[in-house]
Amino acid sequence: MKPDTVLLADAGHVRDGLIYVIGGGIEQMYTASLPAIVQATIIARVLLEEEELDKEHTLQLAVRPEAGGDPVAVMQGKFVAKQPANKSAPPAFVTAIKLDGMALPDYGRYILAFAVDDDLMKEFHIVLAKPEALRRRSTDAGAKTSPANPTIRPKARRRKS
Repeated sequence: MKPDTVLLADAGHVRDGLIYVIGGGIEQMYTASLPAIVQATIIARVLLEEEELDKEHTLQLAVRPEAGGDPVAVMQGKFVAKQPANKSAPPAFVTAIKLDGMALPDYGRYILAFAVDDDLMKEFHIVLAKPEALRRRSTDAGAKTSPANPTIRPKARRRKS
């Protein structure tokens, strides 16, 4: 089992094995008040081996402060992956996990850890900051606030010349 895609987005869903994403790649969030109520979705596609099909697996997501301490959110669910109808396609499990309503208690850096059967698939960092930080950065090339959620802004990417 290995991760193919894991990302944080404004919104997303899975239909017929296809991933639909709006505002993917979130690394920073802004809020004027605490706790910050997250309105986002984790999109994940995990590739499986033949021997992992038709068995129950446990998916885990934990969100904790980077500085340490107890997780601020823990989610867990079960799934069984089936052989794809197209036998030439690699077997995969695809999901969209809505984090709507999850509360982040303080400003700072957080780690989102996504695991299957206690095996870490992906760990990524997000920063929760005050809106003043967004105003200071608004002159960055390509800096935009996500239209789906004005408190979340994808990290600006610089183009190579």
